[in-house]
Amino acid sequence: MLATDFFHIDAVNGRDCARFVIEIERRVVHLFGVTTKPNCHWVVQMARNLFCDLEEAMRSIRLLFGDRDTKSTAASDEVLRSEGTETARTPVRAPRVNAFAERRVEAVRAD
Repeated sequence: MLATDFFHIDAVNGRDCARFVIEIERRVVHLFGVTTKPNCHWVVQMARNLFCDLEEAMRSIRLLFGDRDTKSTAASDEVLRSEGTETARTPVRAPRVNAFAERRVEAVRAD
């Protein structure tokens, strides 16, 4: 089971957006990319990269928790479904549901 989220990084050239995935059972964090302009095409590519990395490590996932960010589209869900992974979206205004990812964002911001 995985949890995913986006977070913003204040950089010299402006604000960057990063996407990460955390393996809940193992507490392993994968940073999948940083961009200044995240869009649905970038998110789809990050989903493909996720499966390439997991395939290399000989692991598979059944469930991916994510928030209702507008950048996560049906195209990225289709990439996940094609690999046999179900996606679960958090309810509206319920940030504690994805607590694993939210805690990681807080830790990165604190550092």
